[in-house]
Amino acid sequence: MQYDYKCEKCGNVMRAAIRPRLCGKCGAGRRHLHKVETQPPAVK
Repeated sequence: MQYDYKCEKCGNVMRAAIRPRLCGKCGAGRRHLHKVETQPPAVK
C-alpha cells in the first residue's frame, strides 16, 4: 500500500510505502513530512 507524503516546508509530495526519511526536494527532516490522503487520478 502506498501513501502520499507531503513536505510542509516546500510542498513537495512523495509517494511511498513507508514514510520517507528526508524530503527529496528540500531535504527537510521527517518531522516536516505528513501523510496525506492519496488523491485518485481525476477522471473527466
